[in-house]
Amino acid sequence: MNIDGDVLTSVDCDYITARGLESDRLGELHPWASGLFRTESDFGNKSHPWGMAGFKGWKCGEVEIGVREKDCLVRLHSSAAARNWRRLVQLSGVVTRIDLQATVKVTGSTTERIEYHRKEALAHSHKMGGQQIVRRIDDNRGGYTLYLGARESNVFGRIYDKGAQDSSPHYKQCVRFEVQFNKRLAQHIAYALEKHSSPKPAMSGYLRTFLESRGVTPPGFGAAQLTYCSPRKRSDADRKLVWLYEAVRPSVLALIALGRGTEVLTALGLVDENESSLVHLDHDTTN
Repeated sequence: MNIDGDVLTSVDCDYITARGLESDRLGELHPWASGLFRTESDFGNKSHPWGMAGFKGWKCGEVEIGVREKDCLVRLHSSAAARNWRRLVQLSGVVTRIDLQATVKVTGSTTERIEYHRKEALAHSHKMGGQQIVRRIDDNRGGYTLYLGARESNVFGRIYDKGAQDSSPHYKQCVRFEVQFNKRLAQHIAYALEKHSSPKPAMSGYLRTFLESRGVTPPGFGAAQLTYCSPRKRSDADRKLVWLYEAVRPSVLALIALGRGTEVLTALGLVDENESSLVHLDHDTTN
């Protein structure tokens, strides 16, 4: 398998869960996390009730906040985790989970690349007496995910077709390598990373160490060109626009071709029926 053409596009924190235990830290953690929550809302995401393990609160976009008595729980996903993980570690008393990721744009088929790593992991597990769990899951969208280890253990890995999960052109032919650290190991790694002025090389080191312990060659972590060209995060509003483009636009164009364009506009509520004119879009809904 030739990996010389791989391009490493990102290395970062992809997910983190932490909570504030001491009253002084809780006093800082909740207002800070609430600010992230408002930013997600301003970005066009909707808020929903959320809770886990006795914590009750709200989820908006990539931010979740819950409160249980005097404790505050915060979970950050994706770009919110990448931007804010360090400050969350500084404000929290306990980090219970941190996921690190490396995204690699590969040459050739992503499925073939993941299958290659599966065979590597199986061969290594066989050498270890079959103790290391190697599992694959295919889905009906063409996605292929390789799981390394047990989800309930202190460390757990995933390798999957990022382009099948996210249709953004940025992720075309990309394979995502993720390692999930839990419990005390998560806290140890989060605090160690927080002390680094440039933590990405350390993140790459943790990823490499895990993958090599499973017999998997970590492509692109050092030899490949590093571009760090992460895409802009997409809000709920952005995803709706993508859905309109991919699912609705073809039908609209077909109806227009049949000469029923005015009926399409009426059905979408884009024509003022009383004045037979287009309604004003991008209106102010705050009044």
